[in-house]
Amino acid sequence: MSLNITSEITTKDGFVLPTSYGRVAVFDNTDGANLAASCLIYKDEAAFEAGDQAVKVGLKLTNYEPYDRDVDGVDILDIAHDRMMDTLSAQGVRSEKNL
Repeated sequence: MSLNITSEITTKDGFVLPTSYGRVAVFDNTDGANLAASCLIYKDEAAFEAGDQAVKVGLKLTNYEPYDRDVDGVDILDIAHDRMMDTLSAQGVRSEKNL
């Protein structure tokens, strides 16, 4: 699962990416009450698959929120992608989940 970022992003090096590719990681704390998600942005999927480094952008790419398994569900990776999409959207960045 990944994010297709459909908004233009400018890297810290000044390169403009008309679209880009995001990989999301998620961790739950030991009591399972919170999820921590982070996202790395790549030029495109091929760059990720080739092992290239993520690009540096001036966006908030983390999300830490309460988690309730009974309410939110058990697929924390899916939840993390939704939350990361919300985090990006709050910064004016459009993205969609790539299942």
